[in-house]
Amino acid sequence: MTGAGTETVAIKREPDGDYMGTPGGSTFYNVGADASLTPVELQNALQRMRNFSAEPVNSRETTLEGAATITGTVTEDTIWLLNHHMGSPPTQSGTGPYDYTWTVEPGRCQSFRIWAGLDYLNGTAERVAKGAIIPQIDFECNVGESVTFNATVLYGDELLNTSLTPGSQPSPTGPELMFHGGSLSIGGNAQTKMESATLSMNTGARFQRDWQRVPADAVIGPVEHTLTPTKVIDATDLLQLAYGNSSAPVKSTELSGVSASLTFSSGGTTEADFPCTNVKPNNYSWENFGDAEADRLENTELFVDSIEPVLTTDTSSAR
Repeated sequence: MTGAGTETVAIKREPDGDYMGTPGGSTFYNVGADASLTPVELQNALQRMRNFSAEPVNSRETTLEGAATITGTVTEDTIWLLNHHMGSPPTQSGTGPYDYTWTVEPGRCQSFRIWAGLDYLNGTAERVAKGAIIPQIDFECNVGESVTFNATVLYGDELLNTSLTPGSQPSPTGPELMFHGGSLSIGGNAQTKMESATLSMNTGARFQRDWQRVPADAVIGPVEHTLTPTKVIDATDLLQLAYGNSSAPVKSTELSGVSASLTFSSGGTTEADFPCTNVKPNNYSWENFGDAEADRLENTELFVDSIEPVLTTDTSSAR
């Protein structure tokens, strides 16, 4: 396999409030453990030109934009990607361990850069994705597995280097977050016999443009978060939440919203908590009836109005 084991993937944050500005500092950061970056796709958005003919006579470039997907196991590094999803760096509190809290505020979204380098046997190439933002990031926890993430990345420009800038691959910060450090509470009820939970966070981060091919800025868009737990049926609290009542669906009154909290930890001091506000069921289902080899499960899709993630760690300074 060409270049096997000879690639590097590292990131740096561009200055908050300065889209596509030059990153400061000498430290390159990782994105998570067991991570993958694929694809890294540059788009010229060509427009076909015709001259009263079936075949085009030319193709002209329009907007320039790139896209990538980052996946892997969640570590402390992964949570810091929220700068580029929620829009800005977190607030810091505590004296050790420290709490970092992210809040969505409409406005400019802090961007970052990705250095993706490869030694392809007879040469070296490094693509630097500039002005990157994360419109959506999903966190998934399945019983028996590590907590994983999937981040959708958009970037505004690109640079080609002929050497690997980081020098070596940065190591993940802190331990991996695991399913056995997880917990979920909905409406004040601790959810038990969990099978999985997925938190899909979407801030609609997008580019703003000007009379140029590359984006001029990046801003937060419409926020749409979804929490989807799947568990063995052992109570009726989620069914009653979907009803909006204790015995039957409400017909003429509004569904009540509740709070929820999804937490992942490492077994040590590193913990990621996702407090959710005004949570309401969009879909609710029972599954596996008639399957003698499977448990009866309930699957709930919950719409979430807002989330303020909190990272608890021994790291004493914000990135």
